[in-house]
Amino acid sequence: MTMQPGPPVVDTPDAFTPTWLTAALRAGGLDARVAEVVDVRRVGTGQMASCFRIGLRGDHATPASVVAKVAAPGANAMAANGYRQELEFYARVAPYAAGRLARAYYGASIDDGARFVLLLEDLAPAAQGDQIAGCDIADVGAALTNLADLHGSLWEHPVLDEFAPASPPNEAMENGFAGFMTLGTEQFLDWYRDRLADADVEVLRAFAALTRGFRNNRTAPRTILHGDYRLDNLLYRRDTGECIIVDWQTAGAGAAGHDLAYCITTSLEPEVRRGAEAGLLAAYAAQLRTYGVVRDDATLHEDYVFGIGHGIVITVLGAFTAVRTDRGDDMFVAMARRVCAAARDHDALARYA
Repeated sequence: MTMQPGPPVVDTPDAFTPTWLTAALRAGGLDARVAEVVDVRRVGTGQMASCFRIGLRGDHATPASVVAKVAAPGANAMAANGYRQELEFYARVAPYAAGRLARAYYGASIDDGARFVLLLEDLAPAAQGDQIAGCDIADVGAALTNLADLHGSLWEHPVLDEFAPASPPNEAMENGFAGFMTLGTEQFLDWYRDRLADADVEVLRAFAALTRGFRNNRTAPRTILHGDYRLDNLLYRRDTGECIIVDWQTAGAGAAGHDLAYCITTSLEPEVRRGAEAGLLAAYAAQLRTYGVVRDDATLHEDYVFGIGHGIVITVLGAFTAVRTDRGDDMFVAMARRVCAAARDHDALARYA
């Protein structure tokens, strides 16, 4: 995505006019002229933003369709932080990233990020993963190949210092985050306790008390983190075998094991995961080595086990901050069940004490 000036922020279906779309595509480097908007349809199941597929007619440089991403109705201040982060990722980091990402043509925000628009390539006929149903080992393997490309290409990359500068621990901020995690956990359990096993409730409450230990340990070496690398944020092309990454609202920098563990533990049912973990980790490590990044088996295993805590954080705080829906409720319960089982299997909480 270029940093060229473009049209003003619009975020309603009727505002995506041929004039606006032409200006946005040109700001993104396409010498296109949109003559007609054929249709605008809601797509996706995002909890933090709304997406619309826009059919186009125009000259030879005009895509047949694009996707516009805008703020979800009722989005809060935390969502606005995510919108700003996604725009920054595409502007600063995406040009250096390997792996298959959705191309961004144009992005802008106003009102301190509360309103934004991001114009993306349409990836149809790629199909979104299903976080509730989970997936098979092959789909996780494809996701991890792409993740290793992403991590390897940006391992200790200097652009991370611009995008997500490392900072020393700040006690006031850590206390605030720990309190927020405790509050979020109790709200999560108020909503979902009757759908979780007692052992899951125990893991969630115990982790909330150990948040500082998770946040302040095993933070290096640094690479780009998607932060929410799970099935709903991955698109699969069955005809080409591609796995494509979308949704960069939680992007940051940190230890690769966070994305790695989050993807595996929230995608696979525990009985499937237990038999597949070793092979999936080995394949991820092999792909990392193509970028000159070497993690021996023991180190990678610790990266992975420590990273399980990231899945608990995102599951709890995602539910706490997202606009609540029936599908969202089912999704967060499924994620909590899976990640809590992984935490027990690997005694992950002992790493944060």
